[in-house]
Amino acid sequence: KMKAVKAAVTALSHVEAVACMEKGSLVVEEVTIDAKTELISKLAFSKEGDHWESTPNQEGDVVVAVDCTQDEAILAAGKSRELINHIQQLRKSAGLDLTD
Repeated sequence: KMKAVKAAVTALSHVEAVACMEKGSLVVEEVTIDAKTELISKLAFSKEGDHWESTPNQEGDVVVAVDCTQDEAILAAGKSRELINHIQQLRKSAGLDLTD
């Protein structure tokens, strides 16, 4: 019955999926599925302008949400990394070794 369950879950509309999550279960061919522990939402995130959007993703089994907020610490770390990279490129073009 797993094929039937998979087909039913992937065919859910957004409204039906929300209702299923609120109810806490889904019944497919006399099989009751616990929506909180047995169903995993697979989403892919993309940025459209200033907003992030999620879309269904049929590949993979893990969803990762990344906070892309840039605060002062992250910006400073990025600038430090760029500075070190430029210094290393200058050392390389001058023919210097790591021990120099």
